[in-house]
Amino acid sequence: MVTKSPSPTDRHVGARVRMRRMMLGMSQTNLGEAVGLTFQQIQKYEKGTNRIGASRLQHIAHTLQVSYRRILVTEGVRRQRLELAI
Repeated sequence: MVTKSPSPTDRHVGARVRMRRMMLGMSQTNLGEAVGLTFQQIQKYEKGTNRIGASRLQHIAHTLQVSYRRILVTEGVRRQRLELAI
């Protein structure tokens, strides 16, 4: 059996969700409850194990009080980290 490893993009998006969630001091449980998911599913998203669909990403971003575009950005990540804190 071949195991799939998370794609770099899925890991990046998950890491950005995690970073923003932590900036807000929000737990995986709280985020999960806010978007109708278990903390285990949030954990899988943050690790990049499961891919986040577009509508789900939009809902998560709204809950995290940030544009989904900021989560998807791959260029200028250092600058974007500062902007996420705003």
